[in-house]
Amino acid sequence: MHTWYYRLNALVSWVGMFLALIMALNYITGRFDMVYPDIDISVSDINLISNPNYDEDLALVYLNIKGDLSPVFNNWSVKLIFLYITVEYRTPQNRVNKITIYDKIINETQHASLDLSHVNDYPIIEASKALKGGKLSIRLNYDIVPQAGLLTQYHAETVLNVTLPTTYTPLQRRSRF
Repeated sequence: MHTWYYRLNALVSWVGMFLALIMALNYITGRFDMVYPDIDISVSDINLISNPNYDEDLALVYLNIKGDLSPVFNNWSVKLIFLYITVEYRTPQNRVNKITIYDKIINETQHASLDLSHVNDYPIIEASKALKGGKLSIRLNYDIVPQAGLLTQYHAETVLNVTLPTTYTPLQRRSRF
């Protein structure tokens, strides 16, 4: 006869293999049922500011975002969506500069409908003062975090190309009151 330890070990091993098989099936079935949502982004305003104290340029790119990510949640393997917008540009010092200017975590279908105007989470800061008149490529990206399996990254096919202003926006002093 087998001891209680041997029987417990066999039971735990069998349950572990069963759960691993269920997670693998979850991942495989989730890969075949992907939906690619249609999200539109447009630039509402661009401000280019010079910071003389640190000898750097600061660009504020304000965006309008409209779209619906709720069809992505129809897949039962989706846990949450991490949406972010990146900007790429060139400078004489670096061939590629890539910065995230907006991000959002969407973990429920109720929050998946986007109708945002004039949003900007993070500024573009360039220490070489090379932003004036530069060209930006703005792209929407999103990562899907599944219940089990690998994180998948998606990029929008359309890239929004924008040229920065050639003049600086003057800073306005704010009152303390």
